[in-house]
Amino acid sequence: MRKRLKWKNAVSATPAVGTDNSTGNSTQKPRGRFRFRPFVILAWLCAITTVALIAGTAVAFKLVANYTENLPSAYKLTIPATMQTTRIFASDGELLAELYEENREYVKYNEIPDNLKMAFIAIEDERFYQHKGFDFEGLGRALYLFAKTGGSKRHGASTITQQLARNMFLAQELHMENGMRDKLIRKVREISLSLMLEKKYSKDEILENYLNLIYLGHGAHGVKTAAWIYFGKDLDDLTIGEDAMIAALTKAPSHYTPYFHPDAAKKRRDTVLMKMRELNFITEEQCKAAENEKFHLAKLNGPAYENYKAPYFVTYVIDMLQDQDGPFKFNSNQLYRNGYNIYTTIDMKKQKEAEEAIDYGMSLVKKRNANVTQGAIIALQPQTGDILAMVGGADFKDSKFNRVWQAMRQPGSAFKPFVYMTAIAQGYPLDSTLLDEKTCFEAYREDYCPHNYDKKYKGEISLFDALRLSRNVPAVKVGHLAGLENVVATARSLGITSTLRPEPAMPLGTYELTPLELVTAYSAIANGGYRIEPNAILKITGPDDQIIYQKQYKSGKKVVDDNVIARIVPALEEVIQSGTGRKARIGRPAAGKTGTTSDYRDAWFAGFTPQIATVVWFGNDDNSPMRNLVKGKPIGWGVAGGSIPAPTWGRFMKAAHAELAVRDFRLPRTTEMAAVQIEVPAEDGTVPLASMVPGVVDPVPLNKRCDRPEALPENCPSKEFVFISTDAPDDDGMQLVEN
Repeated sequence: MRKRLKWKNAVSATPAVGTDNSTGNSTQKPRGRFRFRPFVILAWLCAITTVALIAGTAVAFKLVANYTENLPSAYKLTIPATMQTTRIFASDGELLAELYEENREYVKYNEIPDNLKMAFIAIEDERFYQHKGFDFEGLGRALYLFAKTGGSKRHGASTITQQLARNMFLAQELHMENGMRDKLIRKVREISLSLMLEKKYSKDEILENYLNLIYLGHGAHGVKTAAWIYFGKDLDDLTIGEDAMIAALTKAPSHYTPYFHPDAAKKRRDTVLMKMRELNFITEEQCKAAENEKFHLAKLNGPAYENYKAPYFVTYVIDMLQDQDGPFKFNSNQLYRNGYNIYTTIDMKKQKEAEEAIDYGMSLVKKRNANVTQGAIIALQPQTGDILAMVGGADFKDSKFNRVWQAMRQPGSAFKPFVYMTAIAQGYPLDSTLLDEKTCFEAYREDYCPHNYDKKYKGEISLFDALRLSRNVPAVKVGHLAGLENVVATARSLGITSTLRPEPAMPLGTYELTPLELVTAYSAIANGGYRIEPNAILKITGPDDQIIYQKQYKSGKKVVDDNVIARIVPALEEVIQSGTGRKARIGRPAAGKTGTTSDYRDAWFAGFTPQIATVVWFGNDDNSPMRNLVKGKPIGWGVAGGSIPAPTWGRFMKAAHAELAVRDFRLPRTTEMAAVQIEVPAEDGTVPLASMVPGVVDPVPLNKRCDRPEALPENCPSKEFVFISTDAPDDDGMQLVEN
């Protein structure tokens, strides 16, 4: 039998309104076949929502995957080394300079005071130790504040971990953002990196890196550098108010700097303090006391290079460290990012004395109204090569060009000792004699006829006196006698590396070299003939104090024979005692030589004691003559080696030796050498020098004697023909007052 569906014929037990019971027919309209009930609607909504969530989640995962596909995995994610400041120190530990792209001194977590940590946490991320890299609660508070105030007030929602991720991995993206889409992409990547950082690193490690990385204004990267720049203090010496001030800078360093916006800075600092109090990081009493603190700010300095001490030396060291042909071969990124500690040889007391000496020399220039704009001084310790002092110009602020090692200048008669040393080595002792008379030498185009500074000739003269009085003609003769190639070899062995050619005028110092080369050569003489290269670096350590380089001292290379040293040193001593360098006397054994070039374009004094070798130079960068100015025109005697460089040298050396014991030169034992009469005066029968030295035209025909009326113009080249050296008289008519 067929079963009926009950719901089709079901009748209510209670008569419905509008029903005719007598006939059994109802007036209610029949119900539809498919009736939707509430639970069906709810089921459909749940289904649609579920599908939407699944689809949305899939899309979100797809977007996150796309946006983070270039990010490292949590396993490979590593906090990169933070750029640190390299520091250069003097020999006594005094800080000379800081080199950086970001001025930062890294500090370990346990070296950061708790109050400073809490100040940053209070104002930047109060739930730092509760969240896992992204703070949903903090985001909710930020959105609520934004909605409540209609956008007039905003609260940052980024955690400290997010800020670290952004600054370390996404800084370039942040600067390149262009619109909301880019910001959204960057934010997704930032959150992803934050979550990975929290999985790999502890909270303390994250906070340590954050506090060292963050920029806090005025060139300060990290809290330790900020403490020095703003307050001139170590971290442990900061007050709670100063801790809060440093934390207050994170929001906008340029807006809250206490140097330029003290009111805004105080208001922001007090906000940090109140937040610290609210979180019970400090007591009410500590908060009030800190709010009442006044700012005690350190002096605000300019760019790093403006704060260099011994700036010419510092720039020399920087260049040397980056010289790819030198011993260190640092590149710029290493030097300015890796936080090295570089300990140098410079003696700051002697450095200040050298700077004062150059100032003294320039004051002498001013007294005689001479056209001199630059001076330089370099001092070495002969036994080690250590650079004790370096001044590369009259004023570093006006000119960064370092004339000690960058300027190529003619040494003039300061080159002559190398000539006489070569002669001694060839068997001619300094008590040998020759003629100081007009002589011409065969040159490439026409004969070369040197002259003395006084245009006079002394006749027969010993090599000793010729050097002491800086006579030019004898020096050229001695150079030819000893062999010009041999003179070049002597100069090379002493440390002269610049171009030298065996030409007639070369013995008078016509080839350019640097003061650093010249002091290296004189230092070898002072060191008993042992040459040691100039040295500026004692030690280099890394940021963790590991030793990267340590100077190993050596005795040097023997380049000058004892016979030569024993004879040249007394001659150079006599230059100071009775020769052209009398104004360089310092009241103790010292030796040296003046140097002046053609038309007074360069003036030198190079000399040494047993303890220090020093070279002084004065001149003009444009190579103009250093003459006295009358109505703006250069006239009369110019500045010679004995007039300004010698007393400048004496001023420095006297001060530099003030605390050093008086020592005499320890001259080596020598074999006896018989004096030679190289030339015999005419009345006794002249021995032609030409018969002994090729290339010398001797005797000189009358029409080639430029001091005679019969001289032919074509045989008497002007000063411009050969740019030769000449020493002006020591007494040039000027009364120079020494302090």
